Parts: sequence; C-alpha cells; structure tokens
Amino acid sequence: MCTRLCSRFSVVFLFSLVITLLMVSTVRSQDEEGSKGIKSEEVVSRSAKKPGSPTHSTTSATYTSKGKRPAVPPRKGEEDVRLGLTLFRFEPRGAVYRPGAERTKDIVMEGTEDSPTPPKQLSEWNVADWTRAMPESQFAVGQVVRLHFEPLISSRYLYIVHQELYADGTSGAASLLFPTLRTNNGDNLVQANKDLWIPRAPAYFQIKPSSTRKDHVGELITVILRPDAPANLLPQPLANKPMALSTDDLARLIAGATSAPVSLNLNGGAGQKQTPQEGRKDIGMEGEEALTQDDPLPQTVYETRGKAGQPVVFRVPLKFKTR
Repeated sequence: MCTRLCSRFSVVFLFSLVITLLMVSTVRSQDEEGSKGIKSEEVVSRSAKKPGSPTHSTTSATYTSKGKRPAVPPRKGEEDVRLGLTLFRFEPRGAVYRPGAERTKDIVMEGTEDSPTPPKQLSEWNVADWTRAMPESQFAVGQVVRLHFEPLISSRYLYIVHQELYADGTSGAASLLFPTLRTNNGDNLVQANKDLWIPRAPAYFQIKPSSTRKDHVGELITVILRPDAPANLLPQPLANKPMALSTDDLARLIAGATSAPVSLNLNGGAGQKQTPQEGRKDIGMEGEEALTQDDPLPQTVYETRGKAGQPVVFRVPLKFKTR
C-alpha cells in the first residue's frame, strides 16, 4: 500500500517539479529576451513631433540594458533618474586615429567657441565625419571626441569632471570640464529633453598621450546631477578653462549622491553618422529648443533609482586602444 502511494506521490511530485522548472525557465527567458529589446519609448519620453515636420519612425528602436533594471515602479519618495549621452568621434572618410607622438596625456580642448560658425580651418568639416560610439568602445590616443548630453528628468544642475584612469583602477587629479564660461556662459542648469553639446561647436576634446604614467589606460568622465548649486560648492569662480579640483572639492560635489546606474545602449546606433538635424543644432548652436520624437535618440542612457531630489553620479570610463 505504502509503495503504491509513495510511487504515485513521487510521480505527482516530479510532474509538478518539471512544470515549475518550465515556468521559471520561460519567465527567465522572457526577462532575458525583454532586456535585449527594451522599447525606446520605455526609456526616452519626449513630446510629440512638431506639426508639419517629417515623420521619423522610432517604433522599432530598442535598447539593450547592461545591468538589472528595477522590476517595480518607484515607491513614494523615490525617483528614477535618466541621462542620455551620445559620444561622437571625428573620423573623416572612415579614418581611425592612431597613437601619436604627443607628450601630454589628457583630454584637451581644441578649437574655439567664440563664433556660431566654425573658423576657416574647420569650415570643411562634415557632420557625416562624426560617428556615434558607445562608452565601451576603445578610443585611440589622439582621437577627437565630443559629448552630447540629454537630461531625461526635471531641471538639475550639471557638473562634468575629468580624471585620468589607471590600470589598477585608481584615477588621477580631477578637473571640471563643465561648467566653464566657454559654454552657456557658465550656466549649468539643464532641463529635461533639451540637448547640450560639450564643448560647443566648433570646439572639441582630444585625447593626448603622456609619458608621466605608463599605466594610464583611459579617461574617466564623472557626470553629477544636483538639485542645487550652492555658491560655495566650487573652490573658485568659473573661468574659460577647466578648473582644477582637489580630492575634497570632488567629495563635496558628489556628497550624498547615489550611483550604481544601469546603462542602456541603442541597438544598431554605434557607428552611425551624425545626422544633418543633429549638425544644425550642434554647429549652428540651435540646441535650445526642446527635443521631440523627430530627433535622434541618445546612443547610451544611464539610469538609477534613489531618493527624490538626491544628487546622482554617473561614471563613464573611456578606455584606450592597446598597441
């Protein structure tokens, strides 16, 4: 009697176990599949297109997440903070920059922002020479890059810090790339869905090599979004050039901030050329109006969840190519 009952129980148990495992596997598969194709409208929310403007369908645009996104909506007192970032590197006619013979290693601003049109030596630049890159891309020493930011939240104060990145994971002295008086006259209050090019065209950043540390493997860009901008937050008044920051200065900037963001990359976006529409806002300094559904999506979106109104930090490492 016990043998029959035990046998039946074993069969039922095994059947239930198989069904459960199949259900878990299906859910997990769905989760993994969903993470590979997150619809763009779930990541980037913009206003409708302008009346009479051409239609650019983004219904098929998807993002792939790197990291686990929250499965439930924010609780009371919490908020999701998102920031769009598109890295553009200058690659005329498909050329790739190779390590040069320069003797300094840093992100150095070149060009000028004094005029809304490029100076004569840059007048032949074509927006198609600027291509999208993911932060995970490897950047050649001597390469020229520009940063296109798109806040996807309510108004915040934006700070961008640069440091050298070393092989052991440590970073060097900090400098404040933004704000400076060269861009927006030092105004660093950014608004949702209004793009910001840093630096302003036709200036750019160039990665240059240095002989000071052979273990210098890249650059670290730290982006800070704050709800406030106290007068004593920075050690000195803004100038045209980036400001040097001490360890204490940087600690004061990021105090109380949440980090551990998830990054999402636009599928099929890397390697795409800058569009004429982006070029008009970039070169023509027409980036003040709100972005709509007609504008290209950001290549990378960083998001994190924290207390409402809490400062947020996003760290973007740019690695060098190995020789």
